[in-house]
Amino acid sequence: MDQTREIHNKENMLQAIFRAAPVGIGVIKDKVLTYINPMVTAISGYTKEELVGQSSRKLYQNDAEFYFATDETDRQIRRFQSSTIETKWLRKDGTQVDILYTATPLEPENLDNGITFSAHDITQKKEIQEQLEKTREQLLHSEKLSAVGRLSASIAHEFNNPLYGIMNVLSGIQKRSPLSEEDNELANLALKECNRIKFLISELQQFNRPSSGVREYFDIHQAMDEILLFHKKEFENKKIRVKKAYGSDVPKIWAVQDQIKQVLVNLFNNAGDAMPAEGGMMTISTDFEEDSVYITVKDDGNGILPKNMGKIFEPFFTTKPAVKGTGLGLPVSFGIIKSHGGSITVESSPDHGSTFTITLPVEMRH
Repeated sequence: MDQTREIHNKENMLQAIFRAAPVGIGVIKDKVLTYINPMVTAISGYTKEELVGQSSRKLYQNDAEFYFATDETDRQIRRFQSSTIETKWLRKDGTQVDILYTATPLEPENLDNGITFSAHDITQKKEIQEQLEKTREQLLHSEKLSAVGRLSASIAHEFNNPLYGIMNVLSGIQKRSPLSEEDNELANLALKECNRIKFLISELQQFNRPSSGVREYFDIHQAMDEILLFHKKEFENKKIRVKKAYGSDVPKIWAVQDQIKQVLVNLFNNAGDAMPAEGGMMTISTDFEEDSVYITVKDDGNGILPKNMGKIFEPFFTTKPAVKGTGLGLPVSFGIIKSHGGSITVESSPDHGSTFTITLPVEMRH
């Protein structure tokens, strides 16, 4: 009698542990769920009655995912006597959860008698890991920009003096010496290339240049309209149509106006350069939400190849011809927006255009 009571007590204890376990636990036989604890229902959103007696396929998005998880589990159990994989379950509401799934056979030598499994919801953990990885990449990118900034400032300083010397000599030769038409053309070409170098140096200096002005409140819509007016003729020639979708409640922003304008010029130029020969549409929209202003520049141009998406904010990376792009516009823009406490992101795919979104915090007047 005492032995029977002891067995009964142990069964009750095991049942209590089974029910209170912080992970999903169950038994599967012939791919059918025969037993589950409350945590399986909490993770999946199904009731016990909706799962027990049903194929475990019900917990997966499609057959491919189900059979991959099942086959991989069986393979590992046959080799190691247990299996641990990461998979995804489909909740009753249609959302997916990341699952760390561990399975062991009820009888080590006979998988046909079923397996017991534990399922740990690691969705939040995966999200935190992804956010940490994203933050790490942003920090590495910021460090890279900082290093390039210090180097470029030094290079720009060293290049400026000899460059201006060369330009002065070439100009002096043109003024003082009668040159043949061919020599004068060569001198003009050399001066033109010197001016290109001068422009590149000015772009380099943007990396390490202190703020060129004082922050002020200004109307971002007015600033964009001024830039668009400047580009009007160029866009007309390229058959580029501009659609404006400005938010009605967007407040003035607190920023260095010329720097924000420089970012917008870079984005507008990039959108224009991405358009095909027959032209296209550039859509500029703004919005205000939760103390942030959002500026979106969307084009229906060539888009960005997946292999280049991670490089577009790197200094000197460009997909434009050498005569059109220095590879500094987006890195400089990234640095400017970051210095204002904001962010700049991009979504793109080949032949489907690109969408750049600037987020700037709003500092309200006190």
